[in-house]
Amino acid sequence: MKSRVLAALTAVASAAVVMVAAVPAAAHTSLIDVQPAEGETVAEGTTVALTFSEALLELGTEMIVTDATGESFSLVVERPQPEVVAAELPALAAGPVTVSWRVVAGDGHPIEGSLAYDFAADAGAGDDAGADDAEASGQATQDAGDQAAPPSASPTPTASTDVGTEDDSDGADGGLSWLVWLAIAAAVFAATAAGTLITRRR
Repeated sequence: MKSRVLAALTAVASAAVVMVAAVPAAAHTSLIDVQPAEGETVAEGTTVALTFSEALLELGTEMIVTDATGESFSLVVERPQPEVVAAELPALAAGPVTVSWRVVAGDGHPIEGSLAYDFAADAGAGDDAGADDAEASGQATQDAGDQAAPPSASPTPTASTDVGTEDDSDGADGGLSWLVWLAIAAAVFAATAAGTLITRRR
């Protein structure tokens, strides 16, 4: 009889261990979409949106952009959906920029990373100015025979840097989940029941 009780307790304990090991993997939240895609050319007013696999906590969310001169700016983060964070880029120096982000998953686990873009300062204004210059040059050529000025060169995107990866450190997950507590309670209950049964048999 004692061997049967011990076998039952061993089975319950094994099940509890399996549940404890499975909970962290099931609760993992990851970044699944980025708009615009990393490496693209962005400008003032571009909205960078990050979509995650699960809803996020509002606490601890932040996005920071660092421009080509090394100056950093905190962005105003919006939450269009529970699993989406987004921020609009301000006017920055032309060249490579990095958008760093940090969010907190629904289970309390912090996640962070960075994205690399190429910033084109005043891209729209430059195009309009080029068109006005070409028109003025054409009119001057027609009236005075002067040669039109060559169009200004458009900014050339630079190569993007590697993306920062999601923080994979598990750290403290903010305590055991309710599934783990349920498994532990089942094991304690089984042990108590087995002890009571052995005492009565004696």
